[in-house]
Amino acid sequence: MSRLLTRMFDAELRELGIQTSQLSVLVAVAMHGAAGARIGSLAEHLVMDRTTVTRSIRPLEKAGLIRVSPARDDARARVVTLTRAGERQIEAAYPLWEKAHHVARQQLGAGRMDTLRVHIDDVIARAEA
Repeated sequence: MSRLLTRMFDAELRELGIQTSQLSVLVAVAMHGAAGARIGSLAEHLVMDRTTVTRSIRPLEKAGLIRVSPARDDARARVVTLTRAGERQIEAAYPLWEKAHHVARQQLGAGRMDTLRVHIDDVIARAEA
């Protein structure tokens, strides 16, 4: 089921040249604000390991959507910030995301989508515990 949903959302985002997983990273960075987020904080927020986050941010950095720089207080730590291009990408993705959500809800039914959300929330809560 999750692969089906991912394909549906990725199909809508394809015109922007990003995938659902990349949009999630952009939004997580944006949620940390202008100060940015350390890789570890992003990993926690996204419920991913640090290595996966590092691999996920590389194409976004190359595309100019995020900036990765050393932390001011620890040169070994890296801070990820959203660029203006990244902000525009999120803005452009929002209506496409909404459209994909609407299509998924129509195809799977509102009840299934709501049940799926409850299960996903439960899995995330257990992973964070």
